[in-house]
Amino acid sequence: MNSSPLLKIARAYWDAESRGDLDAVLEHFDNDAVFTAPGCQFNGRREIAAFYRKIMGTYKAMRIEVRRTVENGNDIVVEFGFHYTRQDGTHGYAEGCNVFTIAGSRFTRFRAYFNPADY
Repeated sequence: MNSSPLLKIARAYWDAESRGDLDAVLEHFDNDAVFTAPGCQFNGRREIAAFYRKIMGTYKAMRIEVRRTVENGNDIVVEFGFHYTRQDGTHGYAEGCNVFTIAGSRFTRFRAYFNPADY
């Protein structure tokens, strides 16, 4: 699988999220980053942090499987499979696609596409 610098940054973000390390997750976002997901948009690291504080700990375990990537300049599109175990022990699987715009080593724009009912 592609091990480009952009994909390494995306994987490091998912690793931090999987560990439940909020500080490490937030380090991936530029101060003025924009994060959009179904039904919501967060502007700047402060709003993004508030979102992650609400969702961190939702899963007992999670693992991202990178399925396919496409890159263009500072953008990387990652199609992924999401294997998870909820806090109650329920296992699940969902798929999605993230579009990351990266400057340096931080996300300036992050668009997440998924079916919320699968999560």
